[in-house]
Amino acid sequence: MFSSLVCMCFLSACLLLVGARDADYGDKHLCLSEECLEAGHIITSKLDRSVDPCEDMFQFSCGGWMNNNEIPEEMQRWSALEEVSSKIEEQLLELIHQDGWIFKGKQSSAIKKLKQYYLSCVDVGTIEEKGAAPLKQLIEDFGSWTVTRTKKPWRKDRWNLQDAILKTHALWGSSFFGIGIVEDEKNGSRNIVTIAQGGVTLSEIAETYNEKSTRDYFMKAAFKLGELLGGSRHSVKAKMAKVYNLEKSLAQIFVSKEILTNPLNRYNLMTLREFQKLIGSWINMEKYMETVFRGRVLSYDDEIVVATPDYFKKLQKVVKDTDKETLANYIMWNFILPTVGYLPEEFEAVDIKQIMESEDEIEIPLSRQKTCLEKAVKVMPLAASALYIDLFFSQESDVKVVTAIDDIEHEFIKNLDELHWIDQVTKKNLREKAESMTNLVGFPDWILSPSKLDAYYKTLVVYPDDFWGNFIGAVQFETNRVLDSYKKPPARNKWEIPPHEVNAYYSVTDNQLVVLAGILHEPIVSAYYPTSYLYGKLGSIIGHEIIHGFDNSGRLYDKDGHLRDSWTPHVAEEFDQRAQCFIDQYDSYLVYNHSLSGLLTLGENIADNGGCETQLSISV
Repeated sequence: MFSSLVCMCFLSACLLLVGARDADYGDKHLCLSEECLEAGHIITSKLDRSVDPCEDMFQFSCGGWMNNNEIPEEMQRWSALEEVSSKIEEQLLELIHQDGWIFKGKQSSAIKKLKQYYLSCVDVGTIEEKGAAPLKQLIEDFGSWTVTRTKKPWRKDRWNLQDAILKTHALWGSSFFGIGIVEDEKNGSRNIVTIAQGGVTLSEIAETYNEKSTRDYFMKAAFKLGELLGGSRHSVKAKMAKVYNLEKSLAQIFVSKEILTNPLNRYNLMTLREFQKLIGSWINMEKYMETVFRGRVLSYDDEIVVATPDYFKKLQKVVKDTDKETLANYIMWNFILPTVGYLPEEFEAVDIKQIMESEDEIEIPLSRQKTCLEKAVKVMPLAASALYIDLFFSQESDVKVVTAIDDIEHEFIKNLDELHWIDQVTKKNLREKAESMTNLVGFPDWILSPSKLDAYYKTLVVYPDDFWGNFIGAVQFETNRVLDSYKKPPARNKWEIPPHEVNAYYSVTDNQLVVLAGILHEPIVSAYYPTSYLYGKLGSIIGHEIIHGFDNSGRLYDKDGHLRDSWTPHVAEEFDQRAQCFIDQYDSYLVYNHSLSGLLTLGENIADNGGCETQLSISV
């Protein structure tokens, strides 16, 4: 998305240059309306005409905008997208602070819950008053550990590995592996259980565990947690060092991200019985599923998708080679970490990922209000979108956007004829997929119905003065929502990202392009922008998402969203050879002093470049 911003500047400059080249067309080709003149002013204001575009096209295209837009102190980066996001955030905060929960003229329980969740988060006094007591009780209730002092001492003879995993995974635990319910990528008529490697706090790359800095991050967080919960530094150091080594052992058997970039490698269908044989007898998977699925029927004959079978083959040995106490401490550590954002602010120092991310970027902490807004929106994204869209979103530009999507899709299809390395069989499949692509623009209409919105969040329980309890309630609500989808047909026309976010995305399993309401704002989109200017601004974003349907991952899904390679072998091989050029190019880049992985970023790089090319093609 951020690369598309460069493309926006570039295309604006190209439009100016093309206009200069075609000046001899005469006045009849000029648009002199107020809208066109305003668009021309916007374009020229972004340029730095002191620079020769042949020497530095980026500075020529975007230099004027950068000179006129300093990065705000509270931001790490700034662009037109951040500008719109920041404005939406301010508007949401304004709405959430308003008294009452009237929505569309009616009292709304959903809006009430959204506001109460937010208010329980900003109520720092109550959170501080409760202190670490909720976390200490959690540790007691879920099996205890030996890293810090507990009222009920951990006992080796009473602790059971399976019970510890079942109890923690029934909420948010992810020790050793993660589980979910998703659309079956080869059978779009059903949702299916998927299971994959997981459970490491730090990097999934084993080599990073040998770095002193990685160990220091881990121990810094562990020492802080020990200090807050009353553990001795000596005990924390000794016991958490063993947990660190266990995580290192897990990372060593992880399947690499590079292998998992191919969705075919992630799709391994087997029965639960076959998976039980694969993982070994240290855990009873039928009992696990019964507990985690809360009584829903999942037998040994049911099919699941295992993303990382090689990991599970090796996991049994890692578990058996680890002593009980370390296993107990690891499971509890994994269970504790997601909770630290719901405790007094001093627990933020235990957020190990935040500690690591702040190494290369200047850490700019969010205000409490913005942090709490993020948390409330995460729990009730559609309620937040409804509140915003009702008062601040206009659908005036929707028709233009839908037309732009159709035109850019047609341009992509037309350009297929120029790709001579693709044979006719594969081109036929590509055309069918592009022609079958559906579009969603804006937001789902039903969220503006108070009764439907309230019904969606009916089972979510929110208390005005219990932030910790609200966190647990939100987890239970979301877990039940996901579990209820098991063995049901997948929902269609679903909105996977909150509609008020400044974004667009492509869904491979739906073969669907979604442009969210949040991005349909000035200075990106306006009903008053001339069509040519709108295409220059929005075209690269739409083009980017369309290309995702045909990048290294998206190309492996057919027109119906099923995981099936419909490319002929020699064309697929040619694609891989051409993609290697992108891999090699992006491998050479450094980002925050770290080498970029051309393979891991391949899909985005193909979409950025392909989207810009499609946009340029339709613009000139």
